[in-house]
Amino acid sequence: MGVVANLKLSYGQPEEGATVFLPIGSLVSPLNRMLIRAAPGHTLRATDLQRAINPRMPDVRIGLTYVPDSIDAVLVHPRFRAALLGALALTGVLLAAVGLFAVGTYDAAARNHEIALRIALGAPPSHVRQLILRDAWISTALGALAGLGITWAIARLMQDFLFRTDAREPLYYVAAAAMLMISAGIGAWFPALRASRTDPITVLKAH
Repeated sequence: MGVVANLKLSYGQPEEGATVFLPIGSLVSPLNRMLIRAAPGHTLRATDLQRAINPRMPDVRIGLTYVPDSIDAVLVHPRFRAALLGALALTGVLLAAVGLFAVGTYDAAARNHEIALRIALGAPPSHVRQLILRDAWISTALGALAGLGITWAIARLMQDFLFRTDAREPLYYVAAAAMLMISAGIGAWFPALRASRTDPITVLKAH
């Protein structure tokens, strides 16, 4: 009798319960599956197993499946779900960037007269760009703080959907906030660039 390390019975699921190893000869029910480790540098083949088992169990027929292939087959659906969620997350980021671009464009157009006055009074184009970007980042930061706060509050409810991942890992929250801020900068950059090229004479004449 001996004690071995924890056994993982199902990939993608936490370990549960205890496992007992019994000698093959003591099994009452028919043998369904064996896990065999080959010697280093040796490729295990079904014919080798057939020759080794046949003297004791002549009626047993061997079908060999390698562990990496078995793992890949088991993880097909989890990998598909992860890829689908990743695609949805990327789509959400792109939509956020497009929304910020639209909001930034509207904000710059609404402040067209103010921007023209700033440029006429000597404000450099870089100052105008910083003004538009700063407003976009402030709004995004406030929204990100609210969203991260709600996510932190309901993290325990999402923990059951995660595998070996802490729903309150600070690194994930920092990465999400950084991605939102980068998206805000990209979405607001083009309206800021357009606003910095405003012709004050044309705008002020129109008003």
